[in-house]
Amino acid sequence: TASQLLMTIQTLSAVRQCRVEWSGPFKTLLDLTTIFSFDYRMIRIGCAVRAESPLFLFCTELFSFPALTVFLGCAALVGKRLFKRPVSKEKFMNFNGTILSTIYITLTHFAIFPFQCRLNPNGTSSMSENPSVVCWSGGVHASLIGMSVVAILIYPVFLLAVALHATRKYPVWVTTDRGLALFRCFGFLFGRFKKKCYYFGVLQMTRNALVALIPTLLVEVVSLQIVAMSTVLLFNLIL
Repeated sequence: TASQLLMTIQTLSAVRQCRVEWSGPFKTLLDLTTIFSFDYRMIRIGCAVRAESPLFLFCTELFSFPALTVFLGCAALVGKRLFKRPVSKEKFMNFNGTILSTIYITLTHFAIFPFQCRLNPNGTSSMSENPSVVCWSGGVHASLIGMSVVAILIYPVFLLAVALHATRKYPVWVTTDRGLALFRCFGFLFGRFKKKCYYFGVLQMTRNALVALIPTLLVEVVSLQIVAMSTVLLFNLIL
């Protein structure tokens, strides 16, 4: 499906973040993934509004999904008023959940950008995505770290916690009327798998979180980056 294709592209984009000098056709393939990974640095939004500050770009990335949710909500209201086609709360939540689960890797990667620092020859370290920002020196980086902590709690942590809660409640939800309504809200989490494999959705989200985290947590240990990424992807294939 389209969501699975986008998820695969984002996984390749995460592999691209590993500190490996890729070459040949595979490097070209990885470079192409930036087109579909919602990388705002590539389309240079800052030039359009004459603002290239790291804080502005980081905010743009973090608020992209809330802005999309507001837009979809307004579109649903317009459709209800003008075309008499109301969208149920369950469908709206399920649609937003589908988008979230599809771009979960990208959102997680955006949230942890400020923690991805690389050592410089002079002993300092700079952000991998923006070498002009010196890490752990206060100022801009301190602000980015504060925003990053909040973003991590809102995106990867909160979303995974909601998915875990829904998965734990699944056996109860399918036996009650109210539970079935909640189940329809989480169709993006359970709808793609057989009933006996209902927990695969949360496993997939966990895998996506690890794929996004590995390039940052092991930024200075390239060999472990490759081993860890290969292990996660291989385990996913086995499942």
